[in-house]
Amino acid sequence: MIKPPSIQSDYTLVYSGDPSLALPTGEREREKALEVARETGQWAALIIDRESPTLFHVRPIFGRTLDWMISEIRRRQMSGAESAVLALKLGLRSVEGFGDHRVDFEHVEGHQIATDKIIDALYAIDGVGRDIVQELGGVVLARALDGLRPKS
Repeated sequence: MIKPPSIQSDYTLVYSGDPSLALPTGEREREKALEVARETGQWAALIIDRESPTLFHVRPIFGRTLDWMISEIRRRQMSGAESAVLALKLGLRSVEGFGDHRVDFEHVEGHQIATDKIIDALYAIDGVGRDIVQELGGVVLARALDGLRPKS
């Protein structure tokens, strides 16, 4: 099930390059379609009939965990790529449609964080692994730092 975005409960993301998506070809239209789907949780119009995208179920990062993440990024002088990985590891709860892979957790300074095992499995996807991790981690990081945009 695809869960809509929330600042209080889990939500679902889909990688923009997932083969089950039929996105507009124009760059602006493509970005707008992804933005709308990510903000509303309504992916159905973008999914090819009878296809199932890989679903990344994520929790929002806020409160003490957000403060810790920001401090870790500063303390370690993390690059943007490293920050995206940390955000994804903190937010990721489960993955559907990714074979037998599952998300295992460890506790780091009182925070539940996905282990490197799932990140390494994503990176190992030939040709797109890094893109998946960076794109999804970037979305999680941006949402943690900026929250959801108010409806206009």
